[in-house]
Amino acid sequence: MSKAWKITISIISSILGLILIFLGVYYLWPWNKKFFENASVEFEIPGLDTKFTPQGLTTIDGTDKFLVGGYMSDGSPSRFYVINEGKAEKYFTLTQDDQDYTGHAGGIVSYGSTIWVVGDKNCFRFFLSAVNSCENEAKVEIIDSFKVNNGADFVFTNDGYLYIGEFYRAGKYETSSTHFLKTRSGETNPALVFGYKINEGKSLGLDEKTPSRALSIRGLVQGMAVSNGKILMSCSYGLADSALYVYKDVFSEAPHNPNFAIGNHTIKLWYLDDESLTNTINVPSMSEEIAIKNNRVYILFESAGKKYKIFNRKQLKNVYSLSLDNL
Repeated sequence: MSKAWKITISIISSILGLILIFLGVYYLWPWNKKFFENASVEFEIPGLDTKFTPQGLTTIDGTDKFLVGGYMSDGSPSRFYVINEGKAEKYFTLTQDDQDYTGHAGGIVSYGSTIWVVGDKNCFRFFLSAVNSCENEAKVEIIDSFKVNNGADFVFTNDGYLYIGEFYRAGKYETSSTHFLKTRSGETNPALVFGYKINEGKSLGLDEKTPSRALSIRGLVQGMAVSNGKILMSCSYGLADSALYVYKDVFSEAPHNPNFAIGNHTIKLWYLDDESLTNTINVPSMSEEIAIKNNRVYILFESAGKKYKIFNRKQLKNVYSLSLDNL
């Protein structure tokens, strides 16, 4: 064997060795150790044996039930699973004007007799009674819907308002330039959450489809929730670790900008920025929407979905929860 070949083989062996070391650390190192020490396993994420990609999570008030929603990576109708006593009881799909809903279903929230699903810049409404009475694999009719003035990627409720937020990441997931706002502490937030006063007796379940308030937020937000004087924010993208940001409940303060212009009218606006940030929790990759129940924050993950699991070091097949008292 020539000297050149020996050198080439040595170089290739070294490269392969480094790759093996990297893969060993990537897959075997106890990443997110503190999270797993403090978190509790709540229930198995449904549909992971199918093309289902989990996105949205909500509780159903007055019950022990949850709803888990998401899209199908093969383009078939998006699914919404009913979780009862920790088990998937059934799933349903949505239809509107005889058309199956196949959208992203990035967020879902239940409030009173109403359920809203958001995705692809739209918000859809249907009734909880239809979910309670439907059989497994049934189609539930969307009652009405409207176009949102942002990406409509996640949704939550608080104090009688429906909040619809957007996901921002430079390049692929851009937002309107008018949503880039400099905060009180100097950083620039690239996304907005719009708030709508809930009125279940009216169409859309809202007083009107024009927002009456807004919240300026950071990028990469997958879900939010408000409880016990805290605003919680699930942020993730790709294989990097997720983060659960904890902020003071700025809605208890006077509006940071009482005359924020949107279209031809003005609304109240608050900032979530470094001034209101109180804690940051390291969370495994691919966290999605979050929900609050029994003084705990429940976190949904998409990492074990068939679309992503082959690449992910942590394929979380369960919803986990953390105590709000420790955040």
